[in-house]
Amino acid sequence: MATDKHPPEESRPRRPGADGASPQARGDGSDSGDRSAQDDGEPNDETLPRMLAAIAEQVGEIRDQLERLLNVQLDRFRLRFRKGLFWLLSSLLFGAVCVVATAAAVFYLLEGVSGLFTVLFGGSEWAGDLAAGGLVLLSVGLAVAIFGRQFGKAELVRLKKKYEPDSAKGKAR
Repeated sequence: MATDKHPPEESRPRRPGADGASPQARGDGSDSGDRSAQDDGEPNDETLPRMLAAIAEQVGEIRDQLERLLNVQLDRFRLRFRKGLFWLLSSLLFGAVCVVATAAAVFYLLEGVSGLFTVLFGGSEWAGDLAAGGLVLLSVGLAVAIFGRQFGKAELVRLKKKYEPDSAKGKAR
């Protein structure tokens, strides 16, 4: 007997497939109750927690992989920085040693030239030093003049080529 609290079986809404008929017999192509979701497209109470747990697990794995990747990239950066710093310091040290060695060689060369002039001027040290200094200044001035002139000529040739008319460029080729 039907009461107000419990409606009769006929008045309750039925789920499709609950009557036991096969999907082919009904002709609607839907599955019967083997799916974990209800037929109206909403997941049942067990599906959502399982999906969230799977997503959380995948997010955790991705986070771990990203953390490892970040650590690898940081280690690579540190290694490159250390190697670069090593080569910079090595190059600076080598350059300093070369400058000191060159300065010492120049000093001893000039001392020898000064001694030569001292002997040539009859033992007068100041005259030997003065002649050696003058020779050094003259040599440096000549070197600057020669290299400056060569650089000027090369720059002039480059500028002439740059600004010559296009028709002359085409004929020359």
